[in-house]
Amino acid sequence: MQFDDLRMLIPILIINLIVQQLDEIVIQPNVYGKILHMHPLVIILAILIGNELMGIMGMILAIPIYTIISVTIKETSWGLLNYKITRL
Repeated sequence: MQFDDLRMLIPILIINLIVQQLDEIVIQPNVYGKILHMHPLVIILAILIGNELMGIMGMILAIPIYTIISVTIKETSWGLLNYKITRL
């Protein structure tokens, strides 16, 4: 655009779209999955559910909320089993 030549505009936009989609669909779920020990499909579903419930803010908060709920359930069940709270 600097030299009034727009021949490369369409290929640049196409490559940018491909790289962005590859990052959002493949790379980010795999990285989050390895860090948080979650399956990439669970991450994608959490983000979609967050989108349906709260829109863009829900998409941003979906992974942290899922992680908080997951850790709370794991720690609570571990505590109930190991401290024998539910056993009479």
